[in-house]
Amino acid sequence: MSISLATRWKWAGALVILSTTVGATRLSADIIEYSATSFAPAARLGATTLDSCPAQNPVCVEVTIRFLADTANIIPFNVPGAAGFEILIGDGRVDLFNDQTGDSLSANFLPNQIFVSVDQTNSGIGFGSVVGPTYPLGVYAGTPSIPYASYNLNGAFALGNAFAWFCPAGTCTLGQAGPDLATDKGGLSITPTGPVGGSSFFASVIEVTPTTPEPATTALVAAAIAGLVLRCNVKRG
Repeated sequence: MSISLATRWKWAGALVILSTTVGATRLSADIIEYSATSFAPAARLGATTLDSCPAQNPVCVEVTIRFLADTANIIPFNVPGAAGFEILIGDGRVDLFNDQTGDSLSANFLPNQIFVSVDQTNSGIGFGSVVGPTYPLGVYAGTPSIPYASYNLNGAFALGNAFAWFCPAGTCTLGQAGPDLATDKGGLSITPTGPVGGSSFFASVIEVTPTTPEPATTALVAAAIAGLVLRCNVKRG
């Protein structure tokens, strides 16, 4: 006898559910903007230098680094003395503001100049470069107390009243201009100083990418559904 129409729909429906479950195996990935702000005695962008900090405010240049990245590109790192996660691919930007003169400068980093990372071993987070893992802007401590060890860059993060400005020993000298990083407005140089309070780091989700089926899996299940429907039309003895 032939399979009833109701049975055909039950079988087809079961396969549709299966295809949805099996097909949605790819993890979703989000677009996140990571940003950090701190203060320096001076910064240079191209041929323009912002400084003129008075004695009562020796770190008058506000520096904000931004990095827009896809969490699909998060990778782990493990080096002697440190381990955590990083994203090497993204769009970076720098904004400089002299709070004494009101002068401001902005530029986009050229590719492969900076990256974002979280050091779960040493409780630090921020932006590194070919110069070092905490230049141009590394941040640590802060409130509220953040469990760095459980943050892997995949999601929102808020850190205020932190300390910042580090540059590897032998690479930077406190009070002297740091190495140049390439931007579309010329070289960016930050003059590092001792740990500066009032710094911050934030990660904000800009776009949530929904989970989508793997194309190959979807095609295979669709073919199975089509085959079942055809078989349902065959009479069995």
